[in-house]
Amino acid sequence: MDWRDKIRRVLELDQTELALWSEIAAGAPSEKLRAIIRAMMEREREEMRALQSILTSHGGWYPGPAGPSGYPPYSEKD
Repeated sequence: MDWRDKIRRVLELDQTELALWSEIAAGAPSEKLRAIIRAMMEREREEMRALQSILTSHGGWYPGPAGPSGYPPYSEKD
């Protein structure tokens, strides 16, 4: 299985997970607990957005444009 297919599978599982968390939140006994679950769901959505951006970035993850020299992500390694 191609790595992109695996990411798509993770996204499918995340969708299922979000649906379950939504049901759990609906039955939670307090507003505080519902708020915690909603925050967890938002973090899951953020992860899903990151995975989606990986899939749409020309088939893989590429570094951005060259930055100023000496800046750690762009500096050459000795």
